Amino acid sequence: MPANLEIKARARDPADALRRAAELEPRPHSVERQVDTYFLVPRGRLKLRRRWTAAEPRVGVVPDREQPCELIAYGRPDTAGARRSDYLLLPFPAESHVEDVLELASGLDARVEKIRTVFLHDNVRIHLDDVAGLGSFLELEAILDKTCDEAAAERKIHRLRAHLGIRDEDLIAASYREMVRALS
Repeated sequence: MPANLEIKARARDPADALRRAAELEPRPHSVERQVDTYFLVPRGRLKLRRRWTAAEPRVGVVPDREQPCELIAYGRPDTAGARRSDYLLLPFPAESHVEDVLELASGLDARVEKIRTVFLHDNVRIHLDDVAGLGSFLELEAILDKTCDEAAAERKIHRLRAHLGIRDEDLIAASYREMVRALS
């Protein structure tokens, strides 16, 4: 099963975080509008991600081209440090009705809307998220594979945390789903 090691943190100064991420000279990034719809499930988390990208992936450009959506099942502890996330992805055409089917069968849990700027440095995805109703956040996701085990992933995340200025008190244990649900 695919897995990554990840952290989530508040971005105290999103412009500074963007500048610091760009200093790493990461591979080309994208700017996406994402809507994650979470469904009620007895174990783990299940969400449908709808994505829109911009023709030119620049900060400030409004993403408007709808992409295929993905059903994402994952399990991850709610802890404030680096945590392992095991996941499975199932792609669907953008025009599919999978959201309607799941809402009818399982029930809607929460909906999270965000603009996500994505950078890739080494095998770590750096996400700068502007989440509707919640504010700005940074996520670091180190992909676990044959070339990067959990110990190596943790070292990479630690170095990126230092470069991006992420302090321990900035770390967040909850997912956006829990944070949005807390607002209701």
